[in-house]
Amino acid sequence: MGDSLLPLLRTTPIERISTPASSAAMLDVSMVRLDALCPTLGGNKIFKLWGYLRHYLASGEKRPVASFGGAYSNHLHALAYACHFLGVPLVAYVRGERCDDLSPTLTDLEALNVVLKFVSRAQYRAKEDVEWRRSQGDYYWVEEGGGGERGTEGAVGLGRFLASEPKCAPDTKSVVMLACGTATTLAGVLKGMSGGAREDVSVIGVSALKNAEIGLTKAVESLLGNDKPLIDWHIEGDFHCGGFGRFPGYLADFVQNFETESRIKLDPIYTAKLLFALDTLAAQGVWPGGTKITVVHSGGLQGRRGFQL
Repeated sequence: MGDSLLPLLRTTPIERISTPASSAAMLDVSMVRLDALCPTLGGNKIFKLWGYLRHYLASGEKRPVASFGGAYSNHLHALAYACHFLGVPLVAYVRGERCDDLSPTLTDLEALNVVLKFVSRAQYRAKEDVEWRRSQGDYYWVEEGGGGERGTEGAVGLGRFLASEPKCAPDTKSVVMLACGTATTLAGVLKGMSGGAREDVSVIGVSALKNAEIGLTKAVESLLGNDKPLIDWHIEGDFHCGGFGRFPGYLADFVQNFETESRIKLDPIYTAKLLFALDTLAAQGVWPGGTKITVVHSGGLQGRRGFQL
């Protein structure tokens, strides 16, 4: 599962980075630049969509694809380009009312001939209901954010890459950190890493959502099923910075300083909070000097257009 993505992963840049606290703590930090894979499908979205689209094509599906997201959804943006490349029609259910001025993300979708359907927040909350979906038409549904079991399939390859890549998995104690929204990528990474895991590897998922540690942990456990990971992992829930989509001034300042020093752009929703978590935990002395930490840049840079960056 996901092994066909390994050649793509081996082209992924892996760069040494630092934050003020990680440097002071003498941590060895590298970033896996999934954002650099492709300007439209870069980041973790290509891995979360891989299982869905592989199944769609292999089963001879002819129905339009349908999925959900907000006005700046990285998921819908990547799915729109993937469907465009494959010649597959896409219907996007967007949370909220249509505005006169569409967001840059939705403008891109319309340019790709995506059918936009705006639904109320109450209707959006019913998106998991089978009867509601049936009432909308005959579609091949992709879960919000590329979540679900099919969403983990491509991320398994990412996990195997992280477990085998020397730059990510040295002989010393190592930590892998990635941001979490649905925890689908985290579950796939845990599946993939467990095959070649060592006792000195741990994985940390940094939640972008408020009060979501228990829910995300249960989501990972559900997606893993009987595939219990052989490595330590947990969800860090203290770095949502006010909740999903929140981008307070102190986080904006942190991002500006990091981008100035590294020349690497972060997305405000996920990777900004991931790097902020790294810096904060390093300042707290969580890891001894020399610890190897690999952070996964999950892309989503198109979403920067919704912020003053």
